[in-house]
Amino acid sequence: MRDMRFRLLCTATAAPNDFMELGTSSEALGDLRRVEMMAQFFNHDGGETSKWRLKKHAAKHAFWAWVCTWARAIQKPSDLGFPNAGYDLPPLKTVEHIVRASTANPDFLFDMPAVGLDEQRKERRRTIQERCETAAALVNGTGKPFVSWCHLNEEGHLLEKLIPDAVEVEGSDSDEFKEETFEAFAAGQIRGIVSKPSIAGFGLNWQHCAHQTFFPSHSFEQWYQSIRRCWRFGQKNPVTIDVISSEGESGVVANMNRKDEQAANLIARLVELINAEAI
Repeated sequence: MRDMRFRLLCTATAAPNDFMELGTSSEALGDLRRVEMMAQFFNHDGGETSKWRLKKHAAKHAFWAWVCTWARAIQKPSDLGFPNAGYDLPPLKTVEHIVRASTANPDFLFDMPAVGLDEQRKERRRTIQERCETAAALVNGTGKPFVSWCHLNEEGHLLEKLIPDAVEVEGSDSDEFKEETFEAFAAGQIRGIVSKPSIAGFGLNWQHCAHQTFFPSHSFEQWYQSIRRCWRFGQKNPVTIDVISSEGESGVVANMNRKDEQAANLIARLVELINAEAI
């Protein structure tokens, strides 16, 4: 991008997992290179080359003040000094549901939090039936629109089977079927959608729907974008997100919540400093 005269980067999920990644944006926009940013604002933490942390003075002010020299953050008009009329989001309620596997874990005497991606994948597959049954129980019989997010084909197929008035959209479907199904859902002709965040988690406007079920993953981007299909400007009702996981997936849920909190703090800090500069 260094040969481009005008540069613009836009994102809803700037760096929830690692503030160091802001150096990539800085370098792309022609400010400090990533290695220069790390040398100026970060300390190498211990013997692991991948672990860096913000210096104390940088965490309090210096780092964020520097970010504000090339970045702007906004979640609502008032962040830039304008009235919020028509742009106030309704309440968002996140409810965690923990299910217990009906089959024993062959590796342990009793269920333990899965450690590492391999164990977490095994835990996810071992609890497909229980998680899908819980999701179905939460949406069946309500008569209201819903979205049930999944990550595995087996989850999607089972959810569609357990929820009679749901339509599954999967990767192998034609573009025409996906488009027709999403439009029918938005028009109220279909009560519920079952799909993956990678398929339906971006760009769609489903403000008529205020209920989702979600199986957690380590991807904050998928979590953020999936929620925002319904919890977005134009939504008139409180939105409920039912997060369904097994006892062994506690580490996945904790990681997702950590990223969510870190992203909120990042935006809040940038907005605070931007407004302070404006004053």
